[in-house]
Amino acid sequence: MSFMNKFMIPLLFVTSVACKIETGTDESSRFKVFNYSIDQVNFSVLHENVLKPQCMHCHSWVNSEAEVIKRLVPGDPANSELYKLVQSGQMPQSSPRLTSQSLDLVRFYILKVNGGQAQKPTPLAPTYSSLKVNLFEKSCIRCHNPDVLAKHPKRPQYMTKKEIVDKYDDILYSVTDAWITNDNEMPPQTSSVPRVSEEVIEMLKKWKDSGFAD
Repeated sequence: MSFMNKFMIPLLFVTSVACKIETGTDESSRFKVFNYSIDQVNFSVLHENVLKPQCMHCHSWVNSEAEVIKRLVPGDPANSELYKLVQSGQMPQSSPRLTSQSLDLVRFYILKVNGGQAQKPTPLAPTYSSLKVNLFEKSCIRCHNPDVLAKHPKRPQYMTKKEIVDKYDDILYSVTDAWITNDNEMPPQTSSVPRVSEEVIEMLKKWKDSGFAD
């Protein structure tokens, strides 16, 4: 089995997760709703709400927490191959891509694997380190990463500060005016990723005024 076909799962820095998970084929049974704080997220929660309904039909190893942990970097979602595959939409292959809320749940679990301590939410501030978490990782990287760009080479990549600063005006337009004109808005209105909030947009503008502080 190839590495790419070996994985399947699904997070963000928020204090709770309200998710719709696909569980059936007809419209009435397709979704169930759950709501957990980060402190409540453990393997049982992840398995019942994500791994079991989304992954187990192809990957029996998801029933074992030890096997799941082998496929991630404890405390580091961004460098966990497991998380990167579901964030980019490469997994699951036979089902719709995981919602942003489901990705949040997976990220919470990976963070808590690190000694059982969940990482604190990153405060919103006009700095790259803050916007990286609160905007770019949350709303942009899913579609602007090397794996996706291999299939869509004309898309810009937003993995580094320089790449983002070089495209700052385009990014600002995409999260503001483009939503009015329906012209390359980001994230797309058809996406499960919610629209960027006014608070984050204001911080993005202040970031430029600060000289793109780290």
